Amino acid sequence: MNYTKPDTQLRMMKQFEDVVNTTFVARTDTKWLWIADFNLWTTRQCLENFDPDDPSQKECGRDMMFVGDAADNGTACEGKWIENTIGLANKNIKSVLSDDECSPFEGGICRPSSEMFQEDLDAINATSSDGKSYCPIFDGWSELKLKFCVEKWREYTGGRGGILVEENTATPFKEDGVERGGEFISDDQIISPIPLSSSPTMYATNLYTHEDTVEMIRQTREFCDDAETHCFMTGIPFDFWEQYLTVDSVLLLLSVSSVGIGFVMATVFLFFMLDPASKEFGMKNKIIASLCGGILIAVTNILCLVPVIGISLLADVSLTAFSNMAFVLSVGFATE
Repeated sequence: MNYTKPDTQLRMMKQFEDVVNTTFVARTDTKWLWIADFNLWTTRQCLENFDPDDPSQKECGRDMMFVGDAADNGTACEGKWIENTIGLANKNIKSVLSDDECSPFEGGICRPSSEMFQEDLDAINATSSDGKSYCPIFDGWSELKLKFCVEKWREYTGGRGGILVEENTATPFKEDGVERGGEFISDDQIISPIPLSSSPTMYATNLYTHEDTVEMIRQTREFCDDAETHCFMTGIPFDFWEQYLTVDSVLLLLSVSSVGIGFVMATVFLFFMLDPASKEFGMKNKIIASLCGGILIAVTNILCLVPVIGISLLADVSLTAFSNMAFVLSVGFATE
């Protein structure tokens, strides 16, 4: 994934917001997604300079100067704003004089033009009254500059996103000049290009029934696994309940396979069990008899399998990997 492209950054944020807006996922602010927080850090909306650890060191992206061999040598980790054309969420902004109840969520990271700095509007030839929304992105950076800027962002903000780092590159944390064992500053060197990153922890909600959990997987998969920018969801609901998305087709496949294999094995077994020395019987009759026996056994398997599955479903036995295995075992007992 090429994170230096603005469309990749916007698609990641859109995927995150689409998943959060599904029925069974709890609300989470977009700023907790690392690419969203990083993009804000590169703009004038960065808050790190209000309470820096070191008053003599500014900590926002615009203050970080990249020095390297790339074409963007000597440029700052400065982002810009782009018109919101894909429906990303705006930040919930309430007037301090408003009597409305404040929202527990900030929402997105995009800003309506009326809430933006004039300098940012001038840079994109926009006005505060155009009624549009704008989102932070960075563009035209090399992988070297992105690596430098992400490392500075992680160092000053603590970073997030589970970005992979080089081993043994973090500085030990010291308090009063003494190292605190096992604690390190977030100034590791990241692996570049960034091969993998993670979103913040999401929480499922309103999962009262088995079908609720399955529907939650279906809804989130539509925006994540099946999307152009691939991502995948993990967690207990996905690790266990994902089997239920295909359990019906798996049961059908197992049933057909077990009956078919039973027919083949029974036919072969009967063929070799019939007396090969009997001249009156003959090879043709032997084959026909074996096939008839195999068919009878296959029909017996079906007559066993159908009521076993049917009675189980009537008794509210859920279709799972365990029940499917039990159904297939019934074919073995019927064959015997």
